[in-house]
Amino acid sequence: FQYDIDAVRLEKMEELCENKGVLRNKIHDIRLIMDAFYRKLEEHYMTTEGMYDVLSERMKESDWLKNSVIALDGYTGFTPVQLKVIEQMLCLAKDVYLVVDIDYRELSGRKNDMFTLAHETMHRVGNLAKQHQVVIEDPVRPDRKRIRSKELEVLERNLFRYSGSKYKEQTKDILVYSAVNPDAEAECVVSQIRKLLREEGYRYRDLAVITADMDSYGRKLVKLLEDAGISCFYDEKVDLSKNLFIRYLHSYLSMFVKGFSYESVIDFIKNPYSGFT
Repeated sequence: FQYDIDAVRLEKMEELCENKGVLRNKIHDIRLIMDAFYRKLEEHYMTTEGMYDVLSERMKESDWLKNSVIALDGYTGFTPVQLKVIEQMLCLAKDVYLVVDIDYRELSGRKNDMFTLAHETMHRVGNLAKQHQVVIEDPVRPDRKRIRSKELEVLERNLFRYSGSKYKEQTKDILVYSAVNPDAEAECVVSQIRKLLREEGYRYRDLAVITADMDSYGRKLVKLLEDAGISCFYDEKVDLSKNLFIRYLHSYLSMFVKGFSYESVIDFIKNPYSGFT
């Protein structure tokens, strides 16, 4: 569904694979399953991906969307059905801003580069804009002067890129530390922070600890910093789906959306706020 492949396209693929027995049979089986699935959906249900098709058709009827300003941020790429929605945005909205993570020094893009998906996204959205004669403004580029360390700049240029280049000077701004466990790593970080604050004149606002594994390091670091008398702000995202009351509201609405299916009713009854448990 999300790649906009329907039974008609599968039928054409099946015809093209006439001389490839195994592949043709697999496509035929998929088409039969899809036909049965579509018939089931027509009775009561709609898939999440199918909502994009409905949305793209209904967007033309929206008054508030016309002459609006839309910003798309945080997307790595778009599926074909999502591109249908973006196509309508380009036609109806006054301005559409697309934010992508990309190295603008390499706007041509390279295959298997870390920004390949971003390049493909720009290319696809750009083609849609050209098809509908939408003006594409010059890209807004961030100020790169924020990187003041030569070592960090070299690292940023070569991260996940196998150019073979080496940094031959003595490093001062990058420290690689090997610890026996996460606790020892956290202790090393706190020790470095204490040193920067006391000996090198740094302030709290100048420092940040970034980790990809908040579950393993977050609470450990907070406790160690508090024990050391160092103030900190713990930027933790709370998953609302784990909140019992939010789950109660979601399960209640899901019963109506899913036609009081067995799963939706049981999910509602199990919630403490339902009054059944």
